[in-house]
Amino acid sequence: MLGLVNQFSVFSNLSNGLRYENGTRRKVVLLTGATGTLGTHILHLLRSDDTLAQVICLVRGKSVRQRVSNALTSRQKEPLRSEARDIYRSVVCVKASLGEKNLGLSSQDTLYLSQNVSTIIHVG
Repeated sequence: MLGLVNQFSVFSNLSNGLRYENGTRRKVVLLTGATGTLGTHILHLLRSDDTLAQVICLVRGKSVRQRVSNALTSRQKEPLRSEARDIYRSVVCVKASLGEKNLGLSSQDTLYLSQNVSTIIHVG
């Protein structure tokens, strides 16, 4: 029985939301509520986690990257950089609406999230 488990439990062809950078597995985290008090502190911690490849923040409204950066600054945390690659980890801010179908995301964004996210932290 153990032989069958070992034989058919190989999932190396699946990414499971993990990226490989320089041969090292890195997680992709989806975070909601990044502009709130708790979400801002969680994002601050995630930015310094070297096991992460990317943090994707789903944010309501317009100017989502600026809103997240302002939330960090207002809580005495390092703001996001204007470029796509953050100083700590790659932080991507995506406009979303949690009450809408597929979070208000395009089919392309939904597909990307479903194939790449390894962890969801819902604070929003």
